[in-house]
Amino acid sequence: MAPLRVLLTGFEPFGGHSVNISRDVAQRLAGMGELAVHESDETLPISMEVEVLTVDEAGSRRVAERLGRGERWDAVLHLGLCDSCDETRLELRGADDLSMRIPDNAGRQVASSNVTGMGDVGARLDPSTWPAEALPSPVKLSHDAGAFICNETYHRTLLALHAQSDGAGLPVPCLFVHLPPQERLMVDDAVELVKSVLSLMLVQSTRGVDVVAGVVPTHDGRVLIARRAPGQPHAGAWEFPGGKIESGEGWSEALAREWMEELSIRVQPQRLIGTRSSRLEDALLNVHAVLCEPVDEAIELHLAAHDAWTWWRPQAGDERPWVGRNGELADELVGRFNARC
Repeated sequence: MAPLRVLLTGFEPFGGHSVNISRDVAQRLAGMGELAVHESDETLPISMEVEVLTVDEAGSRRVAERLGRGERWDAVLHLGLCDSCDETRLELRGADDLSMRIPDNAGRQVASSNVTGMGDVGARLDPSTWPAEALPSPVKLSHDAGAFICNETYHRTLLALHAQSDGAGLPVPCLFVHLPPQERLMVDDAVELVKSVLSLMLVQSTRGVDVVAGVVPTHDGRVLIARRAPGQPHAGAWEFPGGKIESGEGWSEALAREWMEELSIRVQPQRLIGTRSSRLEDALLNVHAVLCEPVDEAIELHLAAHDAWTWWRPQAGDERPWVGRNGELADELVGRFNARC
């Protein structure tokens, strides 16, 4: 097996700090050649590249620009410092928000702005399915990477990776890990944790059945959902329509094909906004939510696998039955779409 190419980044010190645990951990892992696989004698051969990013706009753009020039890795893992954190956070969303409470290392301080204006981007991995015993120290899943350089970097990288697909037809896996300061997490312990996270990332990205689910919002904050028809799996439950990514198919074309087959609607997929995985019998099912826009101004549905549909407004307390973890996606969308969508 050829070594998997991995890019690992950390940041230089900022905000009056003389050290940054993300830089120290990244530098300790430079040149690593293999990773252990949880509950297995197997190891993954890797070729590890490490880069320490500057804490400014140039640093936030660095990986995205390298991707734009055609450089490619099998996984990208960003490390950053969360000064207020007591435990490690795995960030699952790169928000399109920039609001800096302190200047960056170049003196830039943006009060309130978008990073790119393209909207939030989600990770294509779901660490909620990772076995807790596979991680040597506690982690917390987070959808809020802040609004400083860490989030800016993550947003730009995730967006750039949409142009590069892996063997499953999905964006190359990428996560952001926010580490507590060294007073709360020793560098040695952080090194072991990052190694475990990276191993789990690489393993999960090659396992399971990958499904895309379309999220089509209106200008007034509603989204299209449909109810599975009698005789279909999960009959009577609601979902964000979609289906399986076929062999040799990209995530965008798979979503467009599924919506045409099931609803007779032409949509233009925009970007991944999150992933949820679950066990279906003996298989791992990875459902990737994709934000879409309808191609045609007037929408006329012709249902194939569903018996009802509606423009639904995400709201707390909606107790309708949902297919699998579609209800969790619905909960996450509460208050997320507004008139600017």
